[in-house]
Amino acid sequence: MWTLLRRFLTDRRGNVAILFGLLLLPMIAMVGVALDYNRAANARSKLTAALDIALLSLARNGHMSDAEARKFLEQNIAAQLAGGSYTGEWHLVDFVQTEKTIQAAIASPVETTILGLLSIPTIDVAANSEVTREQKKIELALVLDNTGSMKGTRMLNLQIAAIDLVDTLVSAAARSGEPDAVRLALVPYTMTVNVGPQYANAAWIDSQGKSPINDQIFDGATQVKRLDLFQSMKTPWAGCVETRPAPYDVTETAPTSSIPATLYVPYFAPDEPDTLVGQSCNLPGYCNNYIADGTNSSDWKKRQGNVAKYKNATPKIGINPIGYQFGPNAGCEIQPLTRLTSNFTSFKTAIKSMTAGGDTNISAGLMWGWHTLSPHGPFGDGVPYGTEGFVKALILMTDGQNHNVVVSNNNQSVYSGIGYIWQNRLGISSGSLNQRIAKLNEKLAQTCKNVKATGIVIYTIRLEHPDVDDSTIRNCASSPDKFFDVTDSAKLSAVFERIAGDILRLRVSK
Repeated sequence: MWTLLRRFLTDRRGNVAILFGLLLLPMIAMVGVALDYNRAANARSKLTAALDIALLSLARNGHMSDAEARKFLEQNIAAQLAGGSYTGEWHLVDFVQTEKTIQAAIASPVETTILGLLSIPTIDVAANSEVTREQKKIELALVLDNTGSMKGTRMLNLQIAAIDLVDTLVSAAARSGEPDAVRLALVPYTMTVNVGPQYANAAWIDSQGKSPINDQIFDGATQVKRLDLFQSMKTPWAGCVETRPAPYDVTETAPTSSIPATLYVPYFAPDEPDTLVGQSCNLPGYCNNYIADGTNSSDWKKRQGNVAKYKNATPKIGINPIGYQFGPNAGCEIQPLTRLTSNFTSFKTAIKSMTAGGDTNISAGLMWGWHTLSPHGPFGDGVPYGTEGFVKALILMTDGQNHNVVVSNNNQSVYSGIGYIWQNRLGISSGSLNQRIAKLNEKLAQTCKNVKATGIVIYTIRLEHPDVDDSTIRNCASSPDKFFDVTDSAKLSAVFERIAGDILRLRVSK
């Protein structure tokens, strides 16, 4: 156009001027029309975004009467448009809500410039949207770190955050009107998991000592009935269990007596050898010496593994050098898990009852979180995988990394849910702390992979340990946006609220 104008200014022929005049007005009109329609397109984009946000907000606020919902929607749209610097007039032209969907449309006349000269003062712009209220029921397991490093403020903030999450989900359940719209499970974990002493006679507990790992801590004895040893010492079994031997330690294979390795062995911390130097976790002492050895053998394994010494023995009372209670339950000072339930009052009580103490085996906690959601044994409480209308999710929280403490006595470790390191349950029978952590991480990675393969959505939280490699716990999450690196336990409530919102998410369907 500028080239044409220059030629016009230098050209003295009259017909050129006439031709230019004829062309100039259409060209200006075309540019003006394009600008007007671009303004209309921008207006439609802003209207659509405001309507989508307003509909999602309305849906999250539960069911209202049509009049209340319409007023709410209009106020929310107005706020969104004002925030987006939209100054044009608009009005709600359509609104329909049902139990499952909300539909709405808004229209706005956009003033024109050039088109106004052609008697088209406005362009009518409309935006339509529909939001689906997802009526899916929820099965959610909270797998929460209760290890020693969680003592104090961390545990308090975790409890507050978990209870806030429960309250959010309870509100959603109430709005849905569906029975059991939300069911929750709780799995506190340390280096073991407490399933609860009420399961002593359950078919999935190895009460008869048939598992191939049962007798490893006893010298030469076979099919030792660990629960009978508790009774002989008049000491109740607290309810903790060992992890199963590979490959069952990372799979949900249902326990069955026909395959003894699939059964869960009761946690039994052996009486460790007597010493003359007092209690110590390092040579020449041992951590958990709570009754007499019953033998003068010079072989430490025979003294530790002597089954006869437990008969009618009275365990020492008090705290051992590693910080646990003396006795066969040493290290099992942990709140029992809670199976899937819609009794939210008792569930919150269980959260408030959590205490911190012990070493860290994240995979053990994840495994039992999986069990609580699984349709298979030992509990079988979850609906079948892939059931339409259900969401299965799991929140895995840790404040650090896997850990298996190294001591310098003959056991080389403290008894835990994997027994002693020399039992080779990790694939190594000794090793440095880093080597043990690496093996525990391998177990965790495989368990994460297996859980996600069932369709369970995993959220992971790493708390206040920026110096620790987070790759395993990060990769355990179902997707990158489901991993949360929390630098301050005071921020846990906000993270749990974000997760609750994600679980309850609503989607724009049109």
